[in-house]
Amino acid sequence: MRSLFPLTDTFWVGKLGITELNALCSNSFAGWMLYLLCSIVAYGVQNRVSVKVGAEKFSEVGAVLRDGLYGALVTYGCLAALVPFTAAYTSTLGIACDGTFAIGQSHLKASLLGAVGLCFSNILEATLRGFGSMKPALWVTLLMVVCNIVLDPLFMFGIGPFPKLGVAGAAVGTSISNCIGALLYYRMLVKDFEVKIPITLPNMKALKDIIGIGAPIAVAGIVFAMVYVGLGRILTGLDEYALTAMGIGQQFENIPYTVTEAFRIGTSTLVGQWMGARNAKRARGAGWNAIAIASVALIPFGVFFIAFAPYLVSFLTTNTVVAGKAVEYMYWNFPIVSFMALECAVEGAFTGTGVTYPVLVIAILLNFSRLPIAAALAPTYGVAGVWFTIVFTQVVKSCLKAVWLEKVFKDLIRDDEKMSSEDVAAA
Repeated sequence: MRSLFPLTDTFWVGKLGITELNALCSNSFAGWMLYLLCSIVAYGVQNRVSVKVGAEKFSEVGAVLRDGLYGALVTYGCLAALVPFTAAYTSTLGIACDGTFAIGQSHLKASLLGAVGLCFSNILEATLRGFGSMKPALWVTLLMVVCNIVLDPLFMFGIGPFPKLGVAGAAVGTSISNCIGALLYYRMLVKDFEVKIPITLPNMKALKDIIGIGAPIAVAGIVFAMVYVGLGRILTGLDEYALTAMGIGQQFENIPYTVTEAFRIGTSTLVGQWMGARNAKRARGAGWNAIAIASVALIPFGVFFIAFAPYLVSFLTTNTVVAGKAVEYMYWNFPIVSFMALECAVEGAFTGTGVTYPVLVIAILLNFSRLPIAAALAPTYGVAGVWFTIVFTQVVKSCLKAVWLEKVFKDLIRDDEKMSSEDVAAA
Protein backbone atom coordinates (compact mmCIF):
# COMPACT_ATOMS: atom_id res chain seq x y z
CA MET A 1 0.00 0.00 0.00
CA ARG A 2 2.75 2.46 0.95
CA SER A 3 4.22 2.13 -2.54
CA LEU A 4 1.17 4.03 -3.81
CA PHE A 5 2.36 7.21 -2.06
CA PRO A 6 5.29 7.87 -4.43
CA LEU A 7 3.35 6.48 -7.39
CA THR A 8 0.51 8.90 -6.71
CA ASP A 9 2.95 11.81 -6.42
CA THR A 10 4.68 10.85 -9.67
CA PHE A 11 1.41 10.42 -11.54
CA TRP A 12 0.09 13.88 -10.65
CA VAL A 13 3.45 15.65 -10.97
CA GLY A 14 3.83 14.14 -14.44
CA LYS A 15 0.79 16.22 -15.46
CA LEU A 16 2.70 19.41 -14.60
CA GLY A 17 5.55 18.82 -17.08
CA ILE A 18 8.99 17.25 -17.54
CA THR A 19 10.77 19.92 -15.45
CA GLU A 20 8.52 19.24 -12.47
CA LEU A 21 8.92 15.48 -12.97
CA ASN A 22 12.72 15.86 -13.04
CA ALA A 23 12.55 17.80 -9.77
CA LEU A 24 10.41 15.17 -8.04
CA CYS A 25 12.56 12.26 -9.24
CA SER A 26 15.72 14.03 -8.09
CA ASN A 27 14.27 14.00 -4.55
CA SER A 28 13.51 10.27 -4.55
CA PHE A 29 16.81 9.46 -2.79
CA ALA A 30 16.14 12.15 -0.19
CA GLY A 31 12.70 10.59 0.29
CA TRP A 32 14.31 7.24 1.09
CA MET A 33 16.64 8.84 3.60
CA LEU A 34 13.75 10.72 5.19
CA TYR A 35 11.73 7.53 5.62
CA LEU A 36 14.71 5.63 7.02
CA LEU A 37 15.57 8.36 9.51
CA CYS A 38 11.98 8.17 10.72
CA SER A 39 12.41 4.38 11.04
CA ILE A 40 15.48 4.33 13.32
CA VAL A 41 13.40 4.37 16.50
CA ALA A 42 10.56 2.40 14.89
CA TYR A 43 12.75 -0.65 14.16
CA GLY A 44 13.89 -0.73 17.78
CA VAL A 45 10.35 -0.28 19.10
CA GLN A 46 9.09 -3.21 17.02
CA ASN A 47 11.85 -5.44 18.37
CA ARG A 48 11.22 -4.46 22.01
CA VAL A 49 7.45 -4.86 21.68
CA SER A 50 7.85 -8.26 19.97
CA VAL A 51 10.07 -9.46 22.80
CA LYS A 52 7.60 -8.22 25.44
CA VAL A 53 4.71 -9.96 23.65
CA GLY A 54 6.73 -13.19 23.27
CA ALA A 55 7.49 -13.09 27.01
CA GLU A 56 3.80 -12.25 27.72
CA LYS A 57 4.76 -9.01 29.47
CA PHE A 58 1.96 -7.02 27.85
CA SER A 59 1.80 -4.40 30.60
CA GLU A 60 5.32 -3.24 29.71
CA VAL A 61 4.46 -2.37 26.09
CA GLY A 62 3.17 1.07 27.08
CA ALA A 63 6.56 2.11 28.45
CA VAL A 64 8.26 0.99 25.22
CA LEU A 65 5.77 3.06 23.19
CA ARG A 66 6.30 6.08 25.45
CA ASP A 67 10.05 5.95 24.84
CA GLY A 68 9.44 5.51 21.11
CA LEU A 69 7.21 8.59 20.95
CA TYR A 70 9.90 10.68 22.65
CA GLY A 71 12.30 9.32 20.05
CA ALA A 72 9.92 10.39 17.29
CA LEU A 73 9.82 13.92 18.70
CA VAL A 74 13.63 14.13 18.69
CA THR A 75 13.75 12.71 15.15
CA TYR A 76 11.37 15.37 13.86
CA GLY A 77 13.42 18.11 15.50
CA CYS A 78 16.53 16.85 13.72
CA LEU A 79 14.73 16.70 10.36
CA ALA A 80 13.36 20.22 10.71
CA ALA A 81 16.88 21.45 11.48
CA LEU A 82 18.02 20.16 8.06
CA VAL A 83 15.76 22.55 6.10
CA PRO A 84 18.41 25.32 5.71
CA PHE A 85 20.84 22.80 4.18
CA THR A 86 18.67 21.22 1.48
CA ALA A 87 20.49 23.03 -1.35
CA ALA A 88 23.58 20.90 -0.65
CA TYR A 89 21.63 17.74 -1.56
CA THR A 90 20.34 19.04 -4.89
CA SER A 91 23.74 20.49 -5.77
CA THR A 92 25.40 17.12 -5.14
CA LEU A 93 23.23 15.57 -7.85
CA GLY A 94 24.73 18.00 -10.36
CA ILE A 95 21.37 19.48 -11.42
CA ALA A 96 22.08 22.54 -13.56
CA CYS A 97 18.57 23.61 -14.58
CA ASP A 98 17.43 26.52 -12.38
CA GLY A 99 13.77 25.53 -12.69
CA THR A 100 14.38 21.94 -11.65
CA PHE A 101 16.61 23.08 -8.78
CA ALA A 102 14.07 25.56 -7.38
CA ILE A 103 11.10 23.20 -7.69
CA GLY A 104 13.07 20.35 -6.12
CA GLN A 105 14.02 22.59 -3.21
CA SER A 106 10.43 23.60 -2.50
CA HIS A 107 9.32 19.96 -2.48
CA LEU A 108 12.22 18.80 -0.29
CA LYS A 109 11.70 21.55 2.30
CA ALA A 110 7.98 20.81 2.46
CA SER A 111 8.77 17.09 2.92
CA LEU A 112 11.11 17.78 5.85
CA LEU A 113 8.77 20.19 7.61
CA GLY A 114 5.83 17.87 7.04
CA ALA A 115 7.60 14.77 8.35
CA VAL A 116 5.97 15.04 11.79
CA GLY A 117 3.19 12.63 10.79
CA LEU A 118 5.65 10.11 9.39
CA CYS A 119 7.80 10.21 12.54
CA PHE A 120 4.90 9.41 14.86
CA SER A 121 2.92 7.07 12.57
CA ASN A 122 6.03 4.89 12.09
CA ILE A 123 6.40 4.43 15.87
CA LEU A 124 2.74 3.66 16.41
CA GLU A 125 2.58 1.28 13.45
CA ALA A 126 5.76 -0.47 14.67
CA THR A 127 4.03 -1.10 18.00
CA LEU A 128 1.14 -2.76 16.20
CA ARG A 129 3.59 -4.88 14.22
CA GLY A 130 5.24 -5.94 17.46
CA PHE A 131 1.90 -7.42 18.51
CA GLY A 132 1.85 -9.32 15.21
CA SER A 133 -1.31 -7.47 14.22
CA MET A 134 -1.06 -6.58 10.53
CA LYS A 135 -4.67 -6.42 9.35
CA PRO A 136 -5.59 -3.24 11.32
CA ALA A 137 -2.40 -1.57 10.10
CA LEU A 138 -3.33 -2.50 6.52
CA TRP A 139 -6.72 -0.77 6.78
CA VAL A 140 -5.17 2.36 8.23
CA THR A 141 -2.54 2.42 5.46
CA LEU A 142 -5.29 2.02 2.86
CA LEU A 143 -7.13 5.04 4.26
CA MET A 144 -3.88 7.04 4.25
CA VAL A 145 -3.31 6.18 0.59
CA VAL A 146 -6.85 7.24 -0.34
CA CYS A 147 -6.33 10.54 1.49
CA ASN A 148 -3.10 11.09 -0.42
CA ILE A 149 -4.74 10.35 -3.77
CA VAL A 150 -7.42 12.94 -3.01
CA LEU A 151 -5.23 15.60 -1.38
CA ASP A 152 -2.34 15.62 -3.89
CA PRO A 153 -4.22 17.24 -6.81
CA LEU A 154 -6.10 19.60 -4.47
CA PHE A 155 -2.86 21.14 -3.18
CA MET A 156 -0.88 20.83 -6.41
CA PHE A 157 -3.41 22.47 -8.71
CA GLY A 158 -5.15 24.73 -6.18
CA ILE A 159 -8.62 23.26 -6.62
CA GLY A 160 -11.38 25.12 -4.79
CA PRO A 161 -10.22 26.75 -1.53
CA PHE A 162 -6.89 24.92 -1.52
CA PRO A 163 -3.67 26.86 -2.29
CA LYS A 164 -1.85 26.11 -5.55
CA LEU A 165 1.50 24.73 -4.35
CA GLY A 166 2.72 22.85 -7.41
CA VAL A 167 5.11 19.97 -6.70
CA ALA A 168 5.34 20.97 -3.02
CA GLY A 169 1.62 20.19 -2.79
CA ALA A 170 2.46 16.50 -3.17
CA ALA A 171 4.54 16.69 0.02
CA VAL A 172 1.74 18.52 1.86
CA GLY A 173 -0.84 15.89 0.84
CA THR A 174 1.44 13.08 2.01
CA SER A 175 2.14 14.86 5.32
CA ILE A 176 -1.55 15.31 6.14
CA SER A 177 -2.22 11.66 5.24
CA ASN A 178 0.52 10.50 7.62
CA CYS A 179 -0.88 12.66 10.43
CA ILE A 180 -4.31 11.08 9.94
CA GLY A 181 -2.68 7.65 10.06
CA ALA A 182 -0.84 8.48 13.29
CA LEU A 183 -4.10 9.47 15.01
CA LEU A 184 -5.82 6.26 13.89
CA TYR A 185 -2.90 4.06 15.00
CA TYR A 186 -2.89 5.77 18.41
CA ARG A 187 -6.63 5.27 18.87
CA MET A 188 -6.33 1.61 17.85
CA LEU A 189 -3.51 0.87 20.30
CA VAL A 190 -5.20 2.60 23.23
CA LYS A 191 -8.74 1.36 22.62
CA ASP A 192 -8.40 -2.07 20.96
CA PHE A 193 -5.07 -3.25 22.41
CA GLU A 194 -5.52 -1.45 25.75
CA VAL A 195 -1.98 -0.10 25.72
CA LYS A 196 -1.49 2.26 28.64
CA ILE A 197 1.16 4.87 27.87
CA PRO A 198 2.78 6.30 31.03
CA ILE A 199 2.70 10.11 31.07
CA THR A 200 6.25 10.35 32.33
CA LEU A 201 9.72 11.24 31.09
CA PRO A 202 11.42 8.60 28.94
CA ASN A 203 13.63 5.86 30.27
CA MET A 204 16.86 7.08 28.67
CA LYS A 205 18.62 3.73 28.95
CA ALA A 206 15.70 1.95 27.28
CA LEU A 207 15.52 4.63 24.56
CA LYS A 208 19.24 4.25 23.95
CA ASP A 209 18.76 0.48 23.56
CA ILE A 210 15.87 1.04 21.14
CA ILE A 211 18.00 3.36 19.00
CA GLY A 212 20.92 0.92 19.23
CA ILE A 213 18.76 -1.83 17.67
CA GLY A 214 17.19 0.31 14.96
CA ALA A 215 20.13 2.51 14.00
CA PRO A 216 22.28 -0.06 12.13
CA ILE A 217 19.33 -1.14 9.94
CA ALA A 218 18.24 2.43 9.19
CA VAL A 219 21.76 3.78 8.73
CA ALA A 220 22.49 0.93 6.31
CA GLY A 221 19.51 2.11 4.27
CA ILE A 222 20.66 5.72 4.48
CA VAL A 223 24.11 4.70 3.22
CA PHE A 224 22.30 2.92 0.36
CA ALA A 225 20.41 6.12 -0.51
CA MET A 226 23.51 8.31 -0.18
CA VAL A 227 25.33 6.09 -2.65
CA TYR A 228 22.40 6.52 -5.04
CA VAL A 229 22.97 10.28 -4.82
CA GLY A 230 26.50 9.63 -6.05
CA LEU A 231 25.20 7.33 -8.78
CA GLY A 232 22.72 10.05 -9.69
CA ARG A 233 25.56 12.46 -10.27
CA ILE A 234 27.28 9.94 -12.54
CA LEU A 235 24.04 9.45 -14.46
CA THR A 236 23.51 13.22 -14.79
CA GLY A 237 26.94 13.47 -16.41
CA LEU A 238 26.10 10.68 -18.86
CA ASP A 239 22.57 11.61 -19.92
CA GLU A 240 20.27 14.46 -18.92
CA TYR A 241 17.26 12.13 -18.69
CA ALA A 242 18.90 9.10 -17.04
CA LEU A 243 18.24 10.29 -13.48
CA THR A 244 14.57 10.95 -14.21
CA ALA A 245 14.30 7.55 -15.91
CA MET A 246 15.74 5.81 -12.86
CA GLY A 247 13.33 7.75 -10.63
CA ILE A 248 10.36 6.56 -12.68
CA GLY A 249 11.60 2.97 -12.69
CA GLN A 250 12.01 3.10 -8.93
CA GLN A 251 8.38 4.13 -8.47
CA PHE A 252 7.41 0.72 -9.83
CA GLU A 253 10.27 -0.92 -7.93
CA ASN A 254 8.65 0.50 -4.78
CA ILE A 255 5.70 -1.87 -5.23
CA PRO A 256 7.61 -5.16 -4.75
CA TYR A 257 9.86 -3.38 -2.25
CA THR A 258 6.79 -2.59 -0.12
CA VAL A 259 5.85 -6.27 -0.30
CA THR A 260 9.34 -7.20 0.88
CA GLU A 261 8.90 -4.70 3.73
CA ALA A 262 5.89 -6.74 4.82
CA PHE A 263 8.10 -9.84 4.91
CA ARG A 264 10.75 -7.86 6.80
CA ILE A 265 8.14 -6.91 9.40
CA GLY A 266 6.71 -10.42 9.64
CA THR A 267 10.13 -12.03 9.92
CA SER A 268 11.22 -9.55 12.57
CA THR A 269 8.06 -10.12 14.61
CA LEU A 270 8.26 -13.93 14.44
CA VAL A 271 11.93 -14.06 15.32
CA GLY A 272 11.54 -11.41 18.04
CA GLN A 273 8.66 -13.23 19.71
CA TRP A 274 10.53 -16.55 19.75
CA MET A 275 13.62 -14.79 21.13
CA GLY A 276 11.40 -13.28 23.84
CA ALA A 277 10.26 -16.82 24.64
CA ARG A 278 13.98 -17.82 24.89
CA ASN A 279 13.78 -20.32 22.03
CA ALA A 280 16.50 -19.47 19.51
CA LYS A 281 15.99 -22.73 17.57
CA ARG A 282 12.38 -21.90 16.82
CA ALA A 283 13.42 -18.33 16.02
CA ARG A 284 15.90 -19.66 13.46
CA GLY A 285 13.34 -22.00 11.88
CA ALA A 286 10.67 -19.32 11.67
CA GLY A 287 13.18 -16.83 10.25
CA TRP A 288 14.45 -19.05 7.45
CA ASN A 289 10.93 -20.20 6.53
CA ALA A 290 9.85 -16.57 6.18
CA ILE A 291 12.97 -15.71 4.15
CA ALA A 292 12.34 -18.60 1.74
CA ILE A 293 8.69 -17.64 1.29
CA ALA A 294 9.63 -14.00 0.65
CA SER A 295 12.18 -14.90 -2.01
CA VAL A 296 9.75 -17.12 -3.93
CA ALA A 297 6.77 -14.79 -3.49
CA LEU A 298 8.48 -11.96 -5.37
CA ILE A 299 9.11 -13.94 -8.57
CA PRO A 300 5.64 -13.15 -10.07
CA PHE A 301 6.28 -9.44 -9.46
CA GLY A 302 9.48 -9.61 -11.48
CA VAL A 303 7.73 -11.40 -14.35
CA PHE A 304 4.82 -8.95 -14.37
CA PHE A 305 6.88 -5.76 -14.36
CA ILE A 306 9.24 -7.05 -17.06
CA ALA A 307 6.31 -8.05 -19.29
CA PHE A 308 4.38 -4.79 -18.90
CA ALA A 309 7.18 -2.27 -18.34
CA PRO A 310 6.52 -0.11 -21.45
CA TYR A 311 2.79 0.03 -20.77
CA LEU A 312 3.23 0.92 -17.09
CA VAL A 313 5.82 3.64 -17.73
CA SER A 314 3.46 5.32 -20.19
CA PHE A 315 1.14 6.13 -17.28
CA LEU A 316 3.80 8.34 -15.66
CA THR A 317 5.38 10.13 -18.61
CA THR A 318 4.61 10.88 -22.26
CA ASN A 319 8.23 11.76 -23.00
CA THR A 320 9.38 8.89 -25.25
CA VAL A 321 13.08 9.34 -24.47
CA VAL A 322 12.56 9.24 -20.71
CA ALA A 323 10.10 6.35 -21.07
CA GLY A 324 12.58 4.26 -23.07
CA LYS A 325 15.33 4.74 -20.52
CA ALA A 326 12.95 3.96 -17.62
CA VAL A 327 11.94 0.69 -19.31
CA GLU A 328 15.62 -0.20 -19.76
CA TYR A 329 16.19 0.36 -16.03
CA MET A 330 13.28 -1.98 -15.23
CA TYR A 331 14.61 -4.68 -17.56
CA TRP A 332 17.89 -4.65 -15.65
CA ASN A 333 16.49 -4.59 -12.10
CA PHE A 334 13.30 -6.64 -12.01
CA PRO A 335 14.96 -10.00 -12.85
CA ILE A 336 16.71 -9.86 -9.44
CA VAL A 337 13.71 -8.77 -7.39
CA SER A 338 13.89 -12.03 -5.38
CA PHE A 339 17.31 -11.00 -4.09
CA MET A 340 15.76 -7.76 -2.86
CA ALA A 341 13.17 -9.86 -0.99
CA LEU A 342 15.92 -12.07 0.40
CA GLU A 343 17.80 -9.05 1.71
CA CYS A 344 14.77 -7.43 3.34
CA ALA A 345 13.61 -10.62 5.05
CA VAL A 346 17.14 -11.33 6.30
CA GLU A 347 17.33 -7.80 7.71
CA GLY A 348 14.01 -8.44 9.45
CA ALA A 349 15.48 -11.56 11.05
CA PHE A 350 18.50 -9.56 12.23
CA THR A 351 16.12 -7.02 13.79
CA GLY A 352 14.23 -9.82 15.55
CA THR A 353 17.42 -11.15 17.10
CA GLY A 354 18.48 -7.68 18.22
CA VAL A 355 21.86 -8.21 16.50
CA THR A 356 21.80 -5.64 13.71
CA TYR A 357 25.38 -4.43 13.24
CA PRO A 358 26.15 -6.98 10.43
CA VAL A 359 23.60 -5.20 8.22
CA LEU A 360 25.49 -1.93 8.58
CA VAL A 361 28.91 -3.51 7.99
CA ILE A 362 27.83 -5.17 4.74
CA ALA A 363 25.93 -2.07 3.63
CA ILE A 364 29.00 0.12 4.03
CA LEU A 365 31.27 -2.28 2.16
CA LEU A 366 28.97 -3.21 -0.74
CA ASN A 367 27.01 0.01 -1.23
CA PHE A 368 30.04 2.27 -1.26
CA SER A 369 31.75 -0.11 -3.69
CA ARG A 370 29.05 0.84 -6.22
CA LEU A 371 30.56 4.28 -6.76
CA PRO A 372 34.05 3.26 -7.96
CA ILE A 373 32.64 0.33 -9.98
CA ALA A 374 30.06 2.54 -11.71
CA ALA A 375 32.63 5.28 -12.31
CA ALA A 376 34.98 2.73 -13.90
CA LEU A 377 32.31 1.19 -16.14
CA ALA A 378 30.46 4.37 -17.15
CA PRO A 379 33.04 5.76 -19.64
CA THR A 380 32.94 2.51 -21.65
CA TYR A 381 29.42 1.20 -21.15
CA GLY A 382 27.52 4.40 -20.37
CA VAL A 383 24.27 4.14 -18.44
CA ALA A 384 24.25 0.34 -18.82
CA GLY A 385 27.45 0.21 -16.75
CA VAL A 386 25.61 1.90 -13.87
CA TRP A 387 22.65 -0.48 -14.16
CA PHE A 388 25.03 -3.49 -14.12
CA THR A 389 26.75 -2.16 -11.00
CA ILE A 390 23.45 -1.88 -9.13
CA VAL A 391 22.37 -5.41 -10.09
CA PHE A 392 25.71 -7.11 -9.37
CA THR A 393 26.21 -5.55 -5.95
CA GLN A 394 22.58 -6.27 -4.97
CA VAL A 395 23.05 -10.00 -5.53
CA VAL A 396 26.36 -10.13 -3.64
CA LYS A 397 25.03 -8.01 -0.76
CA SER A 398 21.95 -10.20 -0.26
CA CYS A 399 23.96 -13.44 -0.18
CA LEU A 400 26.52 -12.09 2.29
CA LYS A 401 23.79 -10.97 4.69
CA ALA A 402 22.17 -14.42 4.53
CA VAL A 403 25.46 -16.16 5.36
CA TRP A 404 26.11 -13.85 8.32
CA LEU A 405 22.56 -14.33 9.63
CA GLU A 406 23.09 -18.09 9.84
CA LYS A 407 26.21 -17.48 11.93
CA VAL A 408 24.24 -15.22 14.29
CA PHE A 409 21.50 -17.83 14.68
CA LYS A 410 24.07 -20.53 15.51
CA ASP A 411 25.66 -18.28 18.14
CA LEU A 412 22.28 -17.54 19.73
CA ILE A 413 21.31 -21.24 19.81
CA ARG A 414 24.65 -22.05 21.46
CA ASP A 415 24.01 -19.33 24.06
CA ASP A 416 20.50 -20.70 24.70
CA GLU A 417 21.81 -24.23 25.21
CA LYS A 418 24.49 -22.94 27.59
CA MET A 419 21.92 -21.04 29.65
CA SER A 420 19.65 -24.10 29.77
CA SER A 421 22.52 -26.26 31.01
CA GLU A 422 23.35 -23.73 33.70
CA ASP A 423 19.69 -23.61 34.79
CA VAL A 424 19.58 -27.41 35.08
CA ALA A 425 22.83 -27.46 37.04
CA ALA A 426 21.55 -24.75 39.38
CA ALA A 427 18.36 -26.72 39.98
